[in-house]
Amino acid sequence: MNATPRHAWAPRGAVAALAAALLLTASASGSGTGAASDSSGERAAQRDIRDVLRTLRHKEPAAPDSAGGESHRRRTVILTPVVNYDPVTSVIFGAAVLTSIYHGDPRSTFPSTVQAGASVSLEEQISASAKLDVYSDRDRWLFQANPAWAKYPQSTYDLGTDSPDSSRVGANLYIPKFLFSIYRQVLPDLFTGIGLHYVVRTDIRALEGFEAIWDRSEFVEYSRENGFDLTKQTSAGVSGNLLYDSRDNPVNASRGWFANASYRSFFKDFLGGTSSWRELYLDLRAYRSLDRNARQKLALWLYSDFVIGGVAPYFDLPATGAVLRGRAGRGYDGSRFRGERMAYAELEYRVTLTGDGLLGAVAFLNTETFGAERAGDDLFDSYATGAGAGLRILVDKRARSNVCFDVGFGKNGSRGLWAGFQEAF
Repeated sequence: MNATPRHAWAPRGAVAALAAALLLTASASGSGTGAASDSSGERAAQRDIRDVLRTLRHKEPAAPDSAGGESHRRRTVILTPVVNYDPVTSVIFGAAVLTSIYHGDPRSTFPSTVQAGASVSLEEQISASAKLDVYSDRDRWLFQANPAWAKYPQSTYDLGTDSPDSSRVGANLYIPKFLFSIYRQVLPDLFTGIGLHYVVRTDIRALEGFEAIWDRSEFVEYSRENGFDLTKQTSAGVSGNLLYDSRDNPVNASRGWFANASYRSFFKDFLGGTSSWRELYLDLRAYRSLDRNARQKLALWLYSDFVIGGVAPYFDLPATGAVLRGRAGRGYDGSRFRGERMAYAELEYRVTLTGDGLLGAVAFLNTETFGAERAGDDLFDSYATGAGAGLRILVDKRARSNVCFDVGFGKNGSRGLWAGFQEAF
């Protein structure tokens, strides 16, 4: 286990937030404690949004936290409203809350966090979710849980990397899900674990305006071809996982490696499972500082997702943006491309713009490729490449957490805006 304190302050949920929400987040987090992510003078001189607010209110700077003692036992609570806009769901309003606490010395233990949020849109889409990451002392054990429920629309397209924009058909569905895993540290930075995966998609139907072409949608044709119910589909199974994490900070790493291998087996009739199928997910990330103070960094992300046996329901096939808060494949809408096999690569350049670390920027380039039997596409036959840039504003200097605003562009005129309270990877 690394001796450097490591933090995981990273609210999940809505993918965009107003500037006002950011300020409210900063105000609510003013009581946050925990060891500093880096004890160097460069880190100590940093300013985040809370420091800016203190200056505007003519208040003294907050006292630095100690790296030891019992201060890390105090709980941090952050509450923020969030606002999101999506062409399918219209404007979304919601709220998110994060609590965190250390169950051991911060120099050898990740913080345990509980993140929860709920939202509703002008089109009556509703969602609620929570994510728990609980680390025992010295990270001997890691418990993760992710329950969620949503009434949410999703776009469907033909399978493969070359699916045309004209194949889009909107679907409305309910999505209750529960994911749980438990890990045991077996060597420094190395964990093994098992998990339970349960996702239900029910009351599936055409989104308003797409009823006339619903029967010709890829979802309907794929489901009929494989004998699946058109209104409810369930995937339930277990996984075996291997995780390696040597990053100095999992929220905004300056150095280190992350690797994850997950083998997942889903079973027909197990908890109502629609079919039996198997999945292999491989994830590798690397981080390197380009100068002594880590003001310029490179981050590399490679991952692959394969259905290696059986037939998965349409919405469980590997797809654009299906992992890591939906920000993989920036440049394209979520679920824009889909297939039984997927490979993905992204390179991001990160730079601190101001001397106090308050502002930063990124530039990114990504590409993905899909293999799909129905489309006759093999992996690496074609690619969907995206590129863009973004702004970073430091929210919490202890955890190196940023609020992120990105603009991305893809092929055939695809483009979009992405925002969140954590780096894309």
